[in-house]
Amino acid sequence: MDGRLLIGLAAISLAGIGAYFLLKPAPVVDASSATDSTNSSNNSTSFDLVESVSEFLGMGQAIGIKNNNPLNLRWDGVNNWQGLTGQDSHGFCVFDTPVNGIRAAAKNLDSYIRTGENTINLIISRWAPAQDNNNVPAYIDAVEQNSGIDRNSVIVKSRGDYVPLLAAMIRQENGSQPYSLSTIQAGVNAS
Repeated sequence: MDGRLLIGLAAISLAGIGAYFLLKPAPVVDASSATDSTNSSNNSTSFDLVESVSEFLGMGQAIGIKNNNPLNLRWDGVNNWQGLTGQDSHGFCVFDTPVNGIRAAAKNLDSYIRTGENTINLIISRWAPAQDNNNVPAYIDAVEQNSGIDRNSVIVKSRGDYVPLLAAMIRQENGSQPYSLSTIQAGVNAS
């Protein structure tokens, strides 16, 4: 086959994949509430490239969403989190519900706050360290932008900082944030 023909076929295939990614809506995990942290209008469909890519390639949902562990807490064998059902093949905790996964993350965040890691800069530097191949500056930028909380502001649970912070971290960890704010709040309230 002529090399130019192969290049042309590859370009057509890539264009088709691109159209798929642009047109395929991301799945919504909790449709019980019309309020979504990514879009405040009711009954709207959000589009998400990362979820669509993983679905298109047959990988399904992001691991954190699939495991009801949207903040990707790792199994340590010590914590007996409420709703913990085990671990997956990658070493991440698996929870029975998203609320219990978010609850565990909020309790983990509580422990960070108690030890003085109480700003987005400090929290993310520990939560997603560079030695785990995370781009810490990009993660901090994304969480600051998506949460609306300044990276150097002290995080205060009672002021309501956990919900937007965790929503932004869920988006960064999974490529999308499919939960309603009420689901995230329920996890925080249970912590």
